[in-house]
Amino acid sequence: MNSIDLGRVISTTIDIYKRDWLMHIVATLVFSIVSGFSFGLLNGTLMAGYFRALKATEQGNAFQLGDMFSSFNDQLGLSLITGLIATVLVAVGFIFCFVPGLLLLPMIPLAIGAITLGTETDGVEAIKRAWEQLKENWLMALITMIVLSFLSSLGAILCGVGILLTAPLYLVGMYAMTSQLYTQADDTTAPAGTE
Repeated sequence: MNSIDLGRVISTTIDIYKRDWLMHIVATLVFSIVSGFSFGLLNGTLMAGYFRALKATEQGNAFQLGDMFSSFNDQLGLSLITGLIATVLVAVGFIFCFVPGLLLLPMIPLAIGAITLGTETDGVEAIKRAWEQLKENWLMALITMIVLSFLSSLGAILCGVGILLTAPLYLVGMYAMTSQLYTQADDTTAPAGTE
């Protein structure tokens, strides 16, 4: 069974962030601005691009701001639809007594991760794969998101401006959590004798 190791998510998040903290701050600002101007419609596509950029850095490439927009080239429709479906599911969950929405909140990065870190090429299949991951990990996924939200908002305590320094931890952390789950899934499904 795939599982979330919170300690590993946090350490991976900090390691990734430390490597290029200034670019992560700029990327988070760009993400927020574009998201605001698009009324949140492009969140899935922006997150897909951000995840792809982070995956590239883990493979040894430098973090490039332009990589955040790479999903606009070849995954615009897929990431847009996947992000919207996941967001609607979470919104419906919040309508029903708030708690279901809170439990479904990790569905958004997990669905986007299914198309950027996994092998899904269909929005509905990405949602199904995210649901399978969430069913097995809903409590740890929720705790992880709460801890990451807390860490990313710590900067507000430091004269407010510090939020710029800590805000990127949330997106990077979502990538670390999602990557951890899909890497484990790929390892489990790998044929015996492969690395």
